[in-house]
Amino acid sequence: MIPDISLFWQGPEQVSWLWQGEAETQHGDWDALVDEKQQRNQNDISARVYFPHHWFTSLSVAVPGNARRVPEGVLRFAAEEQLAQDIDSLHMIALARAEGGQVPVLVLDRERLSLVQATLAEANMQMVQAFDAGWFQVPADARADLIVDCDEQSLLCRSGWVLHQVHPSGFSQWYDFWRSNQAAKEQDQPLQVKLVSRDANGTARQLKTVLETHGEEVEWQVTAHTTLSDWNNLCRQTRAAGNLMTGPFSIRKSRSNLGLWLPGAVAASLAVVIWSGVTWTETRRMEQQAEATWRASEQVFRQIFGPEKRIQRPLMVREVDNALVAQNQNQDGPRASVLEALTALSNSHAEGLLLEDFRYQLNRQEMLFTLKQAPENEGDAFGRFEQTKVQLESVGYEVEYSASAERDSARGRYRAVKGGAS
Repeated sequence: MIPDISLFWQGPEQVSWLWQGEAETQHGDWDALVDEKQQRNQNDISARVYFPHHWFTSLSVAVPGNARRVPEGVLRFAAEEQLAQDIDSLHMIALARAEGGQVPVLVLDRERLSLVQATLAEANMQMVQAFDAGWFQVPADARADLIVDCDEQSLLCRSGWVLHQVHPSGFSQWYDFWRSNQAAKEQDQPLQVKLVSRDANGTARQLKTVLETHGEEVEWQVTAHTTLSDWNNLCRQTRAAGNLMTGPFSIRKSRSNLGLWLPGAVAASLAVVIWSGVTWTETRRMEQQAEATWRASEQVFRQIFGPEKRIQRPLMVREVDNALVAQNQNQDGPRASVLEALTALSNSHAEGLLLEDFRYQLNRQEMLFTLKQAPENEGDAFGRFEQTKVQLESVGYEVEYSASAERDSARGRYRAVKGGAS
């Protein structure tokens, strides 16, 4: 991932920035950068941030065993004795794998890093990478035992993965201490020192004299300050080694979005389950209703066309429709139908009677049916048969019936013709 912007953050009043794809580094305060971001109509952007080295403590800690990867808890425990601050208030990263029982470690105040991260977040900038700028101001050189980057007010002294910021007036004392700890070199063997300065006068010349007095071999280069563009190129070459955004500051996109989509996903899943259950229930109910309707229609169909008639259900519907049209197309009066007859019978037969058999002749508009009184129904069955006759006559039917009391129940056999048709 290539960040949209790179910052050198020395404080809100002193910020340098370089937009991705541009060559010119700009300088100003934080408000000026926010204004420019708004003018560019930039919304959410990612940022790579470099911090001055004096914010950090660089040290090497001893770790047990020969493991090349060391857990953060072990690092914190091993570094605690070398740090004056509360270890829980510090953010710590390993700069490289353990080698020879030593691990180079970079330490920063956790609250300071959190404050910068929150400041950028207020302007919709996400700090995706963060580094100690000192490692980019003084690039590694495999040929040199010590690299000294010289300014008039401070010196950055790099030996391998250890970087120290020293005042020029205290360099001699620091150098003597550092030189005495170089066990890998014979004390009388000269070291390779690379001296880098902005000019060939002043402090740099004095340092060269001091180093040569100690018998060291000095390579002196006069060059301009490295820029944010140089730092970005070096960051890509080293694959972002030394990135501070680890542990509690690591960028976990999937987890950061978890709180947003998880409730919606759970709700959606629950809705799908409920919808599926309701749909299944409704579908099942409709299937049962359809099956019952087909059975009833098939009984009526066979009554019309005969019990030996066999036909598929879709064709059955079409056949009934054709039969109705053929029978009724030449009639002058209202068209009769089996549905009308069934409706009349349903509204007319007395309560407590059950329809046992039914036939309908469309051309004669004649119903032939049998009603019976179930054994569990008590009362005057013959009265109910008479009541059914009266009700059918009231809606235009001429009705004849005969009633009989049989062993299991009373039955009434009817013939009803609409309007007295013959």
